[in-house]
Amino acid sequence: MMSQRTILHLVSQSEWEAALLHEDYLPSAFAADGFIHCTFGEDELLAVANRFYRQAPGEILVLEIEESKVTAPIKWEPP
Repeated sequence: MMSQRTILHLVSQSEWEAALLHEDYLPSAFAADGFIHCTFGEDELLAVANRFYRQAPGEILVLEIEESKVTAPIKWEPP
C-alpha cells in the first residue's frame, strides 16, 4: 500500500474561483483528458509549472489535496 502524501494540483485563480460555486471541483481539462493532473513534491510541481504554466495569464494557485480524503481512484504514473 502506498503511503499517504499531499497531492499537488495547479489551477488558474480564475478557474478556481469559478469552481467555488460548485460542490465538487473538476478542472476544465478533465473533459478532454478524463482525469485530473496532479503531482507530489515541490521539485515535480515546479517542473510542471515551468513547462505548462509559464505563459499562462493571471495567477496560478497550488491546491493541496489530502490523499486520504479523495474518494475517486488514484493512479500514480511516472512523469
